[in-house]
Amino acid sequence: MTYAEDQIHRYSEIIKVNFDEPSALKDVQSTLLNCLVQQAIPQVLTHEFDKLLDAGDVTDIRRMFELCRQCTGGEDEVRLQFSNYMKQKGKRIVSMHPDDELVVELLSFKKKIDAIMSGSFNTTNDPVKFRQCLSDAFETFVNIDVEKLAELISKHFHGLLHSGNKNVTDETTLDQMVDDAIVLFRYLRGKDIFEAYYKRGLAKRLFLERSASVDAEKMVLCKLKTECGAGFTYKLEGMFRDMDASENYGILFSQFLDHAKNKEKTNLTVRVITPEFWPTYDTYEINIPKEMRNSLTDYEEFYRSQHGNRNVKWHHGLGSAVVSAVFRPGCKKELVATMYQTVIMLLFNKSDTWTVDEIVECTKIEQMEVVKNVLAMLGGRDRPRVLIKVDDGSGKVNMVKGNSRINKNL
Repeated sequence: MTYAEDQIHRYSEIIKVNFDEPSALKDVQSTLLNCLVQQAIPQVLTHEFDKLLDAGDVTDIRRMFELCRQCTGGEDEVRLQFSNYMKQKGKRIVSMHPDDELVVELLSFKKKIDAIMSGSFNTTNDPVKFRQCLSDAFETFVNIDVEKLAELISKHFHGLLHSGNKNVTDETTLDQMVDDAIVLFRYLRGKDIFEAYYKRGLAKRLFLERSASVDAEKMVLCKLKTECGAGFTYKLEGMFRDMDASENYGILFSQFLDHAKNKEKTNLTVRVITPEFWPTYDTYEINIPKEMRNSLTDYEEFYRSQHGNRNVKWHHGLGSAVVSAVFRPGCKKELVATMYQTVIMLLFNKSDTWTVDEIVECTKIEQMEVVKNVLAMLGGRDRPRVLIKVDDGSGKVNMVKGNSRINKNL
């Protein structure tokens, strides 16, 4: 294509210098385009075009496109091959990359395509068709596995909005990263599936107070509402209304304790949720240790006083607590734990060793949850070793150092 461009330029200059006939220049350029470009288009698009796109060489792609679009049907052929390239490349990305890298790879591919669109195809005769070509191609491979991509895109949002995200340095960076993810979300057909996964991630961030900022959360909701309408974000916005209402309940509960007789002040934070807004959670009663029982009972009494004897239903699996643990003299640590982990740890104030079956019997927590939380407390990468397994064949677990005394602080 460089040779063709040079020859067309060379002979055009000769015609301009030696001939005073406007039609002569047009005829020579048309002849050269037909001989050097038109006849070569099928071979170039089949054997060379994909290599240029893989390399992302905007200059060479633009040169090829400028020559092809001057030929009869050339632009349509380029657009068709460009569409085929995006579909094939996108399908390879979806099939080859692991889940934890997939969304980042798709976003990187989208940025590359955008750079080619703006740098090489910006002189197209029909920009609408090119934009539609891009959208159709991305919709094709993004929806190969709708359930999987909906979950992974929601997890990508969760990572962006989580307080532990170290890749976001300022609001401008976050806003741009959210915009990029919204573009990928736009191609997704299973938006109801995405909403279900997104709701779970949002619930975790709100319950565990792991959200980078409320403003960032609401910024994402605003963008989702713009994309899908108010109906799509109604329940998500309801979750934030519940959190705001819970803050007000907290103030009223503190005042309730101040005016009540024989009730201790407690550092208890309760989130009162409207079930229709939140994900569905399995709930069941567990044995609450005495260190915690009075606080929950006080809140139940307060809530009934506010809502005409309406009862509270606790979701213990969503709770968390700060536990002050003395592992040995002079070694006191504060542990941030789930409610289940807290209930399990408090058992070790009664005995140094417990079997899993004994924990299940004493706490009434389901065995699967007991096993999961005990394994988490055995420690590992980036996790403290709170319990140790007794290697005597009994299956017992023991608190680290064996003689810890734990005090509970909500």
